[in-house]
Amino acid sequence: MGGLSLFGGGNYLDAELTVAGTVSTPDDLVVVDYTIEQENEDKWNLLVGGNWDINRRWSVSAEYNGFIGSREAVIVNIASRF
Repeated sequence: MGGLSLFGGGNYLDAELTVAGTVSTPDDLVVVDYTIEQENEDKWNLLVGGNWDINRRWSVSAEYNGFIGSREAVIVNIASRF
């Protein structure tokens, strides 16, 4: 059997995005110009995960990201070494 590694940490994301455009009816009687400002609500969140080296060739890792804040992510990976 291989080794098991556990880890914990933090994830920081500071994203800002501006979306602008125009929407109109097919006959162009109503035209609406818009601008939307977006940014993430929470910049920090916590994560935990682990990696299991099953044997010399195969390993599995998983991470859960989202213990605080409004963002969540799950990452799972299976790797084969040759």
